[in-house]
Amino acid sequence: MIERVKAMTNEQVDRIADNAWLKLIGRLLMTLAGAFIVPMAIGMWSWAAATSEDLDTLRTRVTVLENNAARGREDRVAFQEQTTATLGEVLKAVNATNERIAKLEAKIEAQQRELDRRPP
Repeated sequence: MIERVKAMTNEQVDRIADNAWLKLIGRLLMTLAGAFIVPMAIGMWSWAAATSEDLDTLRTRVTVLENNAARGREDRVAFQEQTTATLGEVLKAVNATNERIAKLEAKIEAQQRELDRRPP
């Protein structure tokens, strides 16, 4: 095939170049190329606009999530401190109750000894 192309004379090449059908097809393709390029350019433009809107939305959402995480951390710390303080109060109450029980126990033992000393 390449040998056939190389063997063509200038006259044959000119005849092919002047062929009306080839010129018509070439011009039609150039017209259609413009018709395809415009919608593609519009599509790319709208895609770029939508992408930038999505990026703005994404940035906003990330900011909200970061703020929620910071607030959540603060809430956890406050809850932990409150729980620790409440637990400390409960432990103090338990210790005070234990002391009262020990005093009552000592008092009962003392009363029991006193009753044991009494003559029957």
